Amino acid sequence: MRREGPAAKEMTPDQLQARERVLKAMTGQEYAIDSLTACICDSTSFVPIASRDRHALPVSTAICTSCGLLVQTPRFTAASLETFYNSDYRALYSSPANDTPEKLFAAQMEHGVIVYARLAEVVHDFSPGSVLDVGCGAGGVLQKFKEHGWQVMGSEIDSELAAYANGRGIPVIPHPITGTAFDSQRFSLVIITDALEHVRDPLVLLSKAHRLLEPGGHVYVKVPGLRHMAERPYPELIRELQLAHLYYWDLLLLQYLFAKAGFTMVAGTDEIKAVFKKSSKSIPLPDVSGHYQTTLSFLQTSDANRVLLFLRNNIALMLRHPISFLRTARYFATHSLK
Repeated sequence: MRREGPAAKEMTPDQLQARERVLKAMTGQEYAIDSLTACICDSTSFVPIASRDRHALPVSTAICTSCGLLVQTPRFTAASLETFYNSDYRALYSSPANDTPEKLFAAQMEHGVIVYARLAEVVHDFSPGSVLDVGCGAGGVLQKFKEHGWQVMGSEIDSELAAYANGRGIPVIPHPITGTAFDSQRFSLVIITDALEHVRDPLVLLSKAHRLLEPGGHVYVKVPGLRHMAERPYPELIRELQLAHLYYWDLLLLQYLFAKAGFTMVAGTDEIKAVFKKSSKSIPLPDVSGHYQTTLSFLQTSDANRVLLFLRNNIALMLRHPISFLRTARYFATHSLK
């Protein structure tokens, strides 16, 4: 698995500028860091597997030798993380498709259709109630629920996005749910889309979500699934690693985390898109013994077969748009096969 080398993901000029700002701040120690003291399984044993992320930033990723969870350690302190999200996060990760609140809102509305349909499919007697979207961005997902008659509320630490959502009539509080801002509220549904990989203590967040949910309430969660890496256009671990992601989940470890917080899984996929239900009882923890070796083997096999996986996953592009495929293949060969 590659640890050094140039950026493995193509960047726009604006992203390159943002990368240089972040790199300067990191090397100048403007961003304070600390180390993860224990894994979700309570193990304190980690083995480093990478020292750079996909943007060639100095980001250390390690694997827990007990449960196999991939984690970033050291990582930004809570204060530095908040500064990063309010200053450089969107500039570093935004694409031309979502580089403004308006564009992000539209993209989130499309995603909201998918979320709503999935919940209607797997949740018994799914009907309008109250929903909280954690890390709601511009509020587009909540807009779709509002149109279906739900009472909506969002949490978003990016103050500009929170202000935009409020301007669209979506009530959003610019604070994390782990504080006290939401303590007087109760919800029948909590949505956590592309957020659980970003938080420093996901168990604290889920435990708070458990308290905010009504009895029998549900959580819809979407995170990048590590085991789905082999199905993506660029099937290589270095493409997954990024400064903003503190954890890299697979479905079993996500079940383990939710069980610790008092949830049972209703449905889930390796991608990961999953629905969990609040339980009033203690939930048996899934067996993760041996998962370290299973995960390590998966990463090693994927790395050894990444060229074949790249060809398999891009065959449709190759047949329909051969010029685009050649451009994609050239970039993969230049930046990934190191």
